[in-house]
Amino acid sequence: MASNSPRTRLVWAGLLVGFAGLNVWALATAGFEGVITYFTNVGPVSLVASVDLVLALLVGIVLVVRNARERSLSSRGFVLLTLITGSLGLLGYLARHGTSDAERTVTARGGSSSP
Repeated sequence: MASNSPRTRLVWAGLLVGFAGLNVWALATAGFEGVITYFTNVGPVSLVASVDLVLALLVGIVLVVRNARERSLSSRGFVLLTLITGSLGLLGYLARHGTSDAERTVTARGGSSSP
């Protein structure tokens, strides 16, 4: 399945909708007080998980910015959305734009597409 195919982007859109629904449910159930309680009661394992999430989001932001730059697209809105909502911004970018197909670029330039 090509990385820019409508089918792949539909999968990303499905993940976006599902994860957005999970976020809405969590906020409706716990409220903003639940978010504050989480951050005020962070133990060692929760701290590691939170730092890991932040690092993964930063890597995702870097990849989105690079991908958007390669394709002459603006990534600002998706970066801002990622900083505010986390993975929803990254999923939104993938659902809207997909990813560039590096294999095709290498093959088009006469290189090998195998590792």
